[in-house]
Amino acid sequence: MRSEDWRTVWYVATWSELWDAQLSLSAAALKCGVRDRWIGWDIRSQYGRLNLIANNSRFLILPDWYRPNVGSRVLSLAERRIGADW
Repeated sequence: MRSEDWRTVWYVATWSELWDAQLSLSAAALKCGVRDRWIGWDIRSQYGRLNLIANNSRFLILPDWYRPNVGSRVLSLAERRIGADW
């Protein structure tokens, strides 16, 4: 496996310059039968396309920061940005 295949991107969501939430997205698992069957990948196409998938490996809303819909907002912002950062 190449070193660039082991990727993790970390994000910190802030509100008024204080940390609200933390999120990390990591490289896809090499083998996940349920995922591969759902996508329709065979063995040949799986390894060439794993770089197209990022796993949400950590998501934490800090306990002192309750705001309505903060989780959905953080995930939405990360989804819009991950393509450029990955």
